[in-house]
Formats: sequence, structure tokens, C-alpha cells
Amino acid sequence: MGGNFMQRVYFFLKMYAIATLVIGAGLPIVGLLTFHSLIYPKSITQWAWYLLLVAPVSLAILFVGDFVSSNKVTRAVERKTERKSFSFLRVGYGLSLMALVMCGCFGLVWVFGIISKVFL
Repeated sequence: MGGNFMQRVYFFLKMYAIATLVIGAGLPIVGLLTFHSLIYPKSITQWAWYLLLVAPVSLAILFVGDFVSSNKVTRAVERKTERKSFSFLRVGYGLSLMALVMCGCFGLVWVFGIISKVFL
């Protein structure tokens, strides 16, 4: 049983390392391709935090997107407007969701900015 557990831990660590390298390398490349300024970690501590958090943050973003696109309110709006090619309800709902997600992102950036100034 101990060997099986260790194999699972090793497999998890290996997959986490692969996901971190793929996602972590992909973000700066996307920044270069979209001609945004390349912001990357500059110290060992920042690199450690970046590599530690890149995969969980990416998964959290996927879960938020999945929740936003498949909750009860979204399904109700889709049912109500399914026969219309254009609906102000659908557009307004999409814009309000986008505004809510953007406010959440700006809030997280603000909180992590404060945390990084205090602890890093």
C-alpha cells in the first residue's frame, strides 16, 4: 500500500511540474505575441511563488469560467431568449457578468499587491 501511495504522489508531482512548465512558459509567450510588456519574476522568491501558484490559479480561473457559463441564472436567460437571434437581456446579462468578473479580478490584484508589498 505504501508503494502505491508513493507512486500516486510521484505521479501528481510529475503532472504538476509539467502543467506548471507548460502554463508558466505559455503566459510570457502570450505576452510577447500580443506585444504587451513582458512582466516576469525577477527574484528567486518571486519565481518560487510564480511556479507554485501558476497551475492552481489557472485551474481556479477555469472553474470560475465554468461556473459563470453554467449556473441557474445563465440557463434561465438562455431558455428565455433561445428563440431570438438578438436579445437585450442576453447582452445585458453577459455585460453584467463580465463587469462582475472584472471587479473580482481587480480586487484580487489589489489584495495581492498589498500582500506582495508587505511580505515580499
